[in-house]
Amino acid sequence: LHFLESNTKLMFLDISSNQFSWKPSLFEEQLRCLDRINMQGLKLWPNPFAEHFKEYQFLTVTTLDSLEALDGYEIDSNLRADLRKEAENLRKRGIDYTIFDIR
Repeated sequence: LHFLESNTKLMFLDISSNQFSWKPSLFEEQLRCLDRINMQGLKLWPNPFAEHFKEYQFLTVTTLDSLEALDGYEIDSNLRADLRKEAENLRKRGIDYTIFDIR
């Protein structure tokens, strides 16, 4: 999704129903590209990576600060705060998403 980085006016992106089969670590890289856009809505489900990596929702919400909706579900400030606390706890324990990569 690197080609979208310069599209600063993109508000909503629907890449559902594709055949993206990213490993969790590669998915995290894709999200970092999207974080520069400051979009409000993102639809990812269904995609093969989402079926095998249920934590994609957690990673998406904690990475994309501007996101207000994911897969049609609203992200409120309380949910975001709770998820960020959990993400910080995971980072302190040295856990990253490469542990979910299928080898």
